[in-house]
Amino acid sequence: MKLSQGAKHEMMEQKGQTITIITGSLIPWQSFDKTQTDLQWAELVKQTVYGLPKMQS
Repeated sequence: MKLSQGAKHEMMEQKGQTITIITGSLIPWQSFDKTQTDLQWAELVKQTVYGLPKMQS
């Protein structure tokens, strides 16, 4: 898997810290049809993930 520079930077900011992972509702694989390109689907998933509630520390 190839990571973008932004993703690498984002991961390095977490180095040495505990990371809590929050999962949202499952996205059925059938949702990923031909109505959008792979890049459009990836952006939609990204926006969905970034929209998940943040953990309160």
